[in-house]
Order: sequence, then C-alpha cells, then structure tokens
Amino acid sequence: SIEEALFRPIWIFLLALFRKVNVQREVALEKSMKLYKTVGPADIGVAAKLFPKESASSIDSYPYEVAVQELRLITKEYCPQKKLECIVRTLRLICECAEHYCNSKDPGALHVTSAIGADDLLPILSYVVLKSNLTQLVSECAALEEFIHEGYLIGEEGYCLTSMQSALSYVESLSKG
Repeated sequence: SIEEALFRPIWIFLLALFRKVNVQREVALEKSMKLYKTVGPADIGVAAKLFPKESASSIDSYPYEVAVQELRLITKEYCPQKKLECIVRTLRLICECAEHYCNSKDPGALHVTSAIGADDLLPILSYVVLKSNLTQLVSECAALEEFIHEGYLIGEEGYCLTSMQSALSYVESLSKG
C-alpha cells in the first residue's frame, strides 16, 4: 500500500522523535515494568475467574502469553495501520484467553462467550503491557494517534487504541504511587 511505502523508510525517525517527547513517560513505564516484573494477574486486579491457577495453563507458560507475544510484534511493523491491527489482535487474544480461562474453571457449566467486559479488560491489558517489556509502547501509541486516519479511530480500532493508552497510563502510575 501507499502507506507502507511512505512509512517504512521514515518510521524509525518518527518513532525516535516521539520517544524524545515521551521520554519521561517511558522512564516511568520502564520503572513500573521492573518493579512489577514478577507480579501475577491478581496483583494487578484481574478477577480470579479470568486467569488459570498457577501452572495450570495449557495455552501458555504464563497467563495471556499469546497476547503478550502478539503485542511484541508491534515493533516489527512500520505502517501505522498494521501497528493498529496488531493492537486490535492483542485485545482479541485477551478476550479469547479470558473466555478459555473462565470456561476451564467450571467445565460442567454453560460456556461463557463473552467472559469480559470493559471493567475486566483494563487490568488484563495492564498485565499484558507489563509482561511485554516494551517501554516504547507509549511513543508507538502517541504516533498512531497522530498518523492513523480519524475514520479508524471511531470503531473497534479506536476503542482498542484508547484501551491500550489507558492501560499504559495505569502501568506508568504504578511506579509513582
């Protein structure tokens, strides 16, 4: 696409500028990531029904690992639209994992198809952000806000980006309080 051709050669420079502007926020995020490196989902406020018991997860080695791995792919993209799609996929994986964990708690019960609401999403996304160890997410999201066409910021993509920015702000605040 034209967007890919335009952004590929310049993204590294754009991101460097955004990182200079957001250096204090990235430092706060890094501090939180170090302080909370070993926390579990419950320590961040994730409801017990939305993560497996210790070492009981069949999907991954720690809860929501597949979502963390997806989020880490954001650094491999150079096109804002592709980066936004990565964030959307991350949130969808969070929902899939939450459903799986919730349904595995009570195998005999009716399967839950929408295990999480907005109130549950923020703590899980905050946990995923902590586990990602990507301090540059602050600048990536700030850049996306500037370069994504406003039409995309109205629907699911906008909700996902706003949710990510909220989680980032929350995780940053952990180091201050």
